[in-house]
Amino acid sequence: MENRSAAAWVGLLFLVAMAVSIAGNLLLLPVIGSDDYLAEVVSSEVEIRIAALLMIVNSISVVGIGALIYQIFREEHTLLAISYLATRIVEAVTLAFGVISILSLLSIGDEYAQIDKASGAYLVSQGISAISRNWYAYNIAMIFLGLGSLFFCYVLLRRRLIPTLLSTLGIAGYFILALSSALAVLDTDLGLISTAPVFLFEVTLGIWLLARGFNAPQQTSNAPGPV
Repeated sequence: MENRSAAAWVGLLFLVAMAVSIAGNLLLLPVIGSDDYLAEVVSSEVEIRIAALLMIVNSISVVGIGALIYQIFREEHTLLAISYLATRIVEAVTLAFGVISILSLLSIGDEYAQIDKASGAYLVSQGISAISRNWYAYNIAMIFLGLGSLFFCYVLLRRRLIPTLLSTLGIAGYFILALSSALAVLDTDLGLISTAPVFLFEVTLGIWLLARGFNAPQQTSNAPGPV
C-alpha cells in the first residue's frame, strides 16, 4: 500500500466530484425541466455554462480518482488498479459527451429566440434530443461506475482497508446504482433514491480517507493471492 497523502487526495477528489456534480445538476435541472425550456435556455446561458464547467470538473476528478487508485493498488492488486482506472476513464468520457449535448442547447436556444415559436417545433425536437443524449450518457456512465466500483469495494472489504460496514455499503450501493441505471436505459427509471447509498458511501469514504487513509491491509489465511 502506498503513501498516505495519495489516499487523502482520493478522499478529497471523491468529495469534490460529489459537490460539483450536485451543484451542476442544481443549476441545470430547473432549466431543462421547464415547460418552455428553450426560452429558459436563452435566459439562463450563464447558469448552463457554469453547470457544464462543473460537470467537466467532475469528469477530471473522476479520472484523478482512478489514476490515484491505480498508483496505490498497482503492485498488490494489479487487476483492480487497471480495471478501476479503465472504468473511471470510460465514465468521465461518457459524462463529457453528455456535457457537449447540453452545451448544444445554447445554439438551439439562440436560433429558437430568433424565430416564431409556432414554427420552431423542429428546434424543440432537437433540444429534446440533446437532453435525451445527456440523460443516456449519464446512465451509461453510472453503469460503468457501478460495475467498476464493485471490484474496488470487494478488495476494500476483503483486505479490511476501510471499516467493514462502509465497504459493504459501497458494494450494495454500487450494485443498486448499476442496476437502476441499466433499468433506466431500458425505460424503467427508479429515480434519485437509487443513488442515495452511493452518495452516502462516497461522502463517508471521502471524509474517512482524508482523516485516516486506508487501513493497513489484512490477509486471511485462506485468502487468494493478489488480484
